[in-house]
Amino acid sequence: MIVLGLNCYHANSAAALIIDGVLTFAVEEERLNRVKNSGGFPFLSIVECLKYNNLKLSDIDIVAINSDPKKQIFRKCTFALKNLISLGDIKKKIKSFSRKISLEEEFTKIKNYGNFKGKIVFVEHHLTHIASSYYLSNFEEACGVSVDGSGDFTTTSNALCKKNSINIQNRIFYPHSLGIFYTAISNFLGFDYYGEEYKVMAMGAYGKNTLNSKLEKLLILENTGTFKLNLKYFIHHKNINTFTVSENKIIISKLLEEKKVEDLLGIKKRGRGEDFKPEHFNLARSLQYLFEKAYLNYINFSYDKYGIDNLCLAGGCAMNSLANGKILENTKFKKLYIQPAAYDAGGAIGAALQYVANNDNNIIKKNRVTKLYLGPLFKNSDIKKIINNNKYDISNKNITVNTYSESSRELVLMITDLLENKKIVGIFRGRLEWGARSLGNRSILADPRGKEIKNIINQKIKRRESFRPFAPIILYDDLKEWFFIEREIPSMMEVYKIKENKKDIIPAVVHKDGTCRLQTLRKDDNHFIYNLLHEFKKKTKIPIILNTSFNENEPIVCKPEEALNTFFRTDMDALVLEDYLLLKK
Repeated sequence: MIVLGLNCYHANSAAALIIDGVLTFAVEEERLNRVKNSGGFPFLSIVECLKYNNLKLSDIDIVAINSDPKKQIFRKCTFALKNLISLGDIKKKIKSFSRKISLEEEFTKIKNYGNFKGKIVFVEHHLTHIASSYYLSNFEEACGVSVDGSGDFTTTSNALCKKNSINIQNRIFYPHSLGIFYTAISNFLGFDYYGEEYKVMAMGAYGKNTLNSKLEKLLILENTGTFKLNLKYFIHHKNINTFTVSENKIIISKLLEEKKVEDLLGIKKRGRGEDFKPEHFNLARSLQYLFEKAYLNYINFSYDKYGIDNLCLAGGCAMNSLANGKILENTKFKKLYIQPAAYDAGGAIGAALQYVANNDNNIIKKNRVTKLYLGPLFKNSDIKKIINNNKYDISNKNITVNTYSESSRELVLMITDLLENKKIVGIFRGRLEWGARSLGNRSILADPRGKEIKNIINQKIKRRESFRPFAPIILYDDLKEWFFIEREIPSMMEVYKIKENKKDIIPAVVHKDGTCRLQTLRKDDNHFIYNLLHEFKKKTKIPIILNTSFNENEPIVCKPEEALNTFFRTDMDALVLEDYLLLKK
């Protein structure tokens, strides 16, 4: 059976393909059309799924969508009447509803891949989130938790997961949402583009908890472990279309009664581009504190409900790696798995897996590496053509090109020398990563020693805010020497404190609060990066390399042309394109 999973008509549109129970491919539309957090229908992603697996549309048996507009319909209607939702907003929702349930026409726009003749099914949004995590975990049974902004009128849920069954038993309904709470305060801090909450998470390390008691008036934590928003400070429930699109950017609409919030906090709303003041960092710190309190309360509530030691986590709020790093220490759960694309893109995988798990006794076959590397792959022959097509620019910019044999130790040693000599190296090898965090195949790497490297990358390559941290990749076998943990973190979804005697050794990857967003590595995870780390440790005694995503204020590069163009226009020193090494003199 061949099942195509889709997240469509929403930010982070994506497609994923399951063939006979095996997740073979997944990619987000933004990586292909180069529009950050791209929404709409994932035409390009679908084509890449087909190309990689040498399929036609006619080969697909099922298309599974990570939303079911018919779910909670009575609640939606009651809510609209109670909150006097405008006729214009209702019409927009009906148009969106109609578009989602009549997708056959969209498939006719995909040319040269035959005609789709299969069946389209709709899977409830939070069920797909939990499925995207549980069915890729190694757990026979688990508690599944999904926390996001909103989907199919649910914002938060937990479920009992056993074998091929997911049974959601608790829900928090719109408009009470931890995701909207975090987004609303991020917007108040001047981050009005969709998906910028991670910047606010980084800001908190520079602030103080001076606004906790005031901010608590916006979020009511209940004794049961659930929560509610104090709606007198919010307006999203009165205007259900919460974003606009301008020049392909998704801009968050006003979500707060801003004057009331300004009076409560004693802070004026920050405009985009305005200078940051201490009170902005303090608000970010208090926001993270209160978010974590509610998040961990709900997770503890979920443990008490099911009494299972394994937790599977997904939903946009599960991208909060700082909160995730506190789960095992502050709850009774003993094991944790988080979907690498916990946000809505992951629902494309979840919708497909949920259908497979519950039809014709299909068995989901798990592969630890392809949970992380699911996107397009390019050959050395592709790289050679691109280099030949750019000969003039390569020569004009005084760049040398060297070739190495596949899996060449010589290439690894060369990159190790470059890193040790404080050079910044772009890596483009293997399949594109799945999820928002770069995991070594589309990465910018550097020596983590020395504070100056962070500023160089932020200012001359990434061109982003100075308070944003960089992440370390560490050899798994060396983890407990540097951190107070002994478990794998393969997809950079958790933040932990570094040991006090180690933080000054690698300042470029330690945030102001003494934390690191970790990625651990075993050899089977990524042979090339493992070998590179191993050689770097041999030369420097440091089993850690700085890793950041290969991009410059854009989606992570997908194609070699994009990597080459980023190399040309930034101050990166070297670029690995599969088995080619390009060096600036």
